[in-house]
Amino acid sequence: MTARTASAPAWLHRVAVGSTTLVAIGSATLAFRGTTDVAEASGAVPAGFGWIVPLVIEAGVLAAGVSALARAATGEQPRAELAMMFSLLALSTIVQVAHTASLGGSVLGMVLAGVIPSVLLASVELILRAQRRAHHARAVIADQMLADARRDEERAARAAQRAAHPVRTPLVRPPAPDRSTAAGHDRPHTPITAAKAPDRDPGSDRHALITNLIAEHGARTSGSMVATVLGTSESQGRRLLAAYRRDRAAA
Repeated sequence: MTARTASAPAWLHRVAVGSTTLVAIGSATLAFRGTTDVAEASGAVPAGFGWIVPLVIEAGVLAAGVSALARAATGEQPRAELAMMFSLLALSTIVQVAHTASLGGSVLGMVLAGVIPSVLLASVELILRAQRRAHHARAVIADQMLADARRDEERAARAAQRAAHPVRTPLVRPPAPDRSTAAGHDRPHTPITAAKAPDRDPGSDRHALITNLIAEHGARTSGSMVATVLGTSESQGRRLLAAYRRDRAAA
């Protein structure tokens, strides 16, 4: 929204103010003679001083109108100024109607005499409404501009914060391939078992040890030597040695 679209063009406002000024000048000129005559004829003022009364009334209307415009431009309600204008213009209307009647004027003449101050009051009221609408439009635009400026500041602050503290995305490594799969299908799981050692004949081991012992010591080999090598008792060693020699003799 911009000021051009939110409120009326400035030249329209100037035309309205100029028209109201012409209405005020015309109303004051037409009311001057009537108010002067009625003020002197009614004894309100001494003779020769009647012209002061319309000046006071019109000056009061002018002061109230200018003050009302000034307050409306700031968005305030000019209630006191409008009340003063209404009172003075109502007095001027009564005076003009009475002056027309004293001159023997018709009903139409009295209506015309009373309408002129009313037109001035209506013109001022219209200008005041336009002033209030323009002030409201300016306030709306100012609020929007302030909100836009705050949003821009917030975005700039967030951008600066992101630049000062960048967010680091952790590197996610792909999972290691399953070595148990190949060619798109699972390999059968074959349990690994330790090979069982074949059972050995303890007699063959004793025979080999006794053979080695006899080859080393010859005829001096005794049962105690065999018992020491095989880890048995001496008597058992003698029996094993005797059995070995019988087997050798039989062979």
